[in-house]
Amino acid sequence: MHREAPEALFMILTAYMDESGTHGPSAVSVMGACVGDVRQWRKFEKRATKLFRRYGVTVFHAIDLKRGDKDFRGWSVDKKIAFLDDLAHIKNETLEFGSAVVLKHADYQEFYANRDRPKKVVKDTKYAILFRAALAYTLRGILKVPRWVNVNDPLRIRVVMESGHANAPDAVRLYEFFRSKGERTKNGLFAGIGNRGASGVAAARSQFEEFSMVAPVKNELWREFLRNRVRNFPA
Repeated sequence: MHREAPEALFMILTAYMDESGTHGPSAVSVMGACVGDVRQWRKFEKRATKLFRRYGVTVFHAIDLKRGDKDFRGWSVDKKIAFLDDLAHIKNETLEFGSAVVLKHADYQEFYANRDRPKKVVKDTKYAILFRAALAYTLRGILKVPRWVNVNDPLRIRVVMESGHANAPDAVRLYEFFRSKGERTKNGLFAGIGNRGASGVAAARSQFEEFSMVAPVKNELWREFLRNRVRNFPA
């Protein structure tokens, strides 16, 4: 629990999201998310730090592992598999849940990008569409964890993403859109945008956007918002 004001307690949940294949005409684009509370992320960081030290890894990027670059230079296929397997076990044993959203470039073009739309409707990039879906799955997943939702204090959900991506402004635009929807209720759902750096194992997550979202899941207005909004995010 974290105290932000003398009269307010919040349970902090953090969802780290990252994408692949959204920069160009890649056949498939993916966005993944991992979610946990403060205690769970602390355990993950502690165990992952030990794993990285054991393998001699300072910064982990999947592309470097695949190509055998930087800390992964000279690694055999078996060593790469063993490292990923060990890291997956740590994730599964420490964090609450994860999700992955997949979008085919051909589907994006045929069913969305090449369709007519009103002039005032913003055309979402592949990055934006993936973010919409990833956020929806994250919110749904949180509501399925009894020890998180069956509390009297509201949840504060932090969504953390890279800020260096060319389409990062799309995430900010959508964040502002959902915050504006939440402000129509008497309890605001979203509160603030900021930047954060990283250290240690989190070095690969440098230059992130941090979206702080207040989610009073005990409130019926919030539950209704989730029921109606995350199933079919409006444009």
